[in-house]
Amino acid sequence: MGAVRRLKWFTAVNRRKYTAVTALLVFVSGCSLIQHSQLSYSAGENRQVEGTFSNYRDTYSLQVQGLTLLSYWGRTGTAVTQDIYSDIKKGDVSWLKTPEDFFRRLERERPQTRCRKTVRMGGNSCRRILDGDKWLCLDEDVILKPPHCVVYSFGLSSEITFDNMIAKYGCDVYMMDPTLPPGTYSWLHGKQKFFPIGLSDTSVIYQINLTTYADWQGMINMTVTSFDNVHKMIGHSGAVHYLKMDIEGNEWKSVGYMMEHDLLKGTQQIMVELHSGTFPTMPMDEAVLHFREKWLFLEQLEDHGFLRVRYDPTLSIESIYNIPGTNRTMQICGEMFLIRRNRENLL
Repeated sequence: MGAVRRLKWFTAVNRRKYTAVTALLVFVSGCSLIQHSQLSYSAGENRQVEGTFSNYRDTYSLQVQGLTLLSYWGRTGTAVTQDIYSDIKKGDVSWLKTPEDFFRRLERERPQTRCRKTVRMGGNSCRRILDGDKWLCLDEDVILKPPHCVVYSFGLSSEITFDNMIAKYGCDVYMMDPTLPPGTYSWLHGKQKFFPIGLSDTSVIYQINLTTYADWQGMINMTVTSFDNVHKMIGHSGAVHYLKMDIEGNEWKSVGYMMEHDLLKGTQQIMVELHSGTFPTMPMDEAVLHFREKWLFLEQLEDHGFLRVRYDPTLSIESIYNIPGTNRTMQICGEMFLIRRNRENLL
């Protein structure tokens, strides 16, 4: 999500009466796109993971592949309250009576597992709202081990700070987005490779008209395909150790296809932005059924060994939903981070 959208969210939520000119000035003067201060690079060629306690409470400063990363010991980022969900049996969705129940549980339930060494990778900061950052777990049983780690990154737009940083960490990064002008990211080299491909559960080519770019406009062919076919199209075989997806709703059927065809062997960590589709236009009973199916889908990930570490609502004005009959709102889009414990690394 872009910094301008974050600024709009900040303005809307705080109900400040900025004019368009004022908002633009605030953005230009106070929200220049800079790398987050927690993610500064350090000199040196140290290839070992070393740690020293920092002055921050519950944080841990790590040297990984020549990078200085700030780790969050045991933190989840989730607003954990009393765990009222612990007695609910798997497969039981009777507790989900409104769409709000779905998001409330994601935000409040205790994590299914904890990562003791969690670090942010990438991201740009605008008025204390971080955009584009992703989580990485450095616990011994799931740590990505350069130079033999592989990352698939689906959905980029202009935000590739995560991709740049995970490449500096030492992984091969296959970056994919079918909605960009021809020639985008042609300058990438080394451990980063770009392909104009999107992810879905089948192979389709759409024609779309790009109008959002100042320096290029016109029709392009947008190719989306299944996960196994992506491997063939980009010429890569073997495990994908870290899977990142921000694909505007296609994540549900894409991951469903991967689970159905057992394509997640060797994958240790998943970072996915969950989108809610068109549920605001549904009748309430249909919306409840929609989210019950989504919850059962998330439980299937657990069947494949993936456990939720954290869920963070996406802070954008587009994801704000006004709850009918109330003066409350909720964020209906968010990023979920999952890891698979005690699995052998398949290189």
